[in-house]
Amino acid sequence: MDWRALTLPEDRKPLVYFPGAYGEKTDSLTTIWGPTPIRRYYYNDPEGTSGNRLYTLAIVDYPKGSLPADSTARRQALFEETLAAARESVNGELMFSNALEGSSIPGYVFRIDYNEGSKSVYNRAFFVADRYYHLQVFSIKGDEGIKSRERFFENFRPVVARGAAAK
Repeated sequence: MDWRALTLPEDRKPLVYFPGAYGEKTDSLTTIWGPTPIRRYYYNDPEGTSGNRLYTLAIVDYPKGSLPADSTARRQALFEETLAAARESVNGELMFSNALEGSSIPGYVFRIDYNEGSKSVYNRAFFVADRYYHLQVFSIKGDEGIKSRERFFENFRPVVARGAAAK
């Protein structure tokens, strides 16, 4: 595999590594703050040469101050909306959902199985100041992509702006 670093224009260091050349799409979400841009980065591997089929990273920048560090209820509500949307998008079953332990930033980890259990989507979601990150890896049962999936998740390094609280 040819792991490629994604470095955002506003950052100096890589945010995450994809197992090949990645694409980018921009869209918007309707939120309580109005239309909110969402950037999506993805690596599509339909043959499963990386051991998985699709890697994605979605980034949502909420208006400054909209997700204060002490707003755990708001962050929890956004996470629950993400979970519901992820389940609905694949018509799947939630297998587990937990706060991410041992992480320096608040996050969640969850897995959804779909297509009668033959496919899975592995998820990690994080809040860093007013930015929300959602990483996903899609695989088919029998794919041997554990190492690639973990490399994708473990090499995720969001930048915390000076003076911005991660929690």
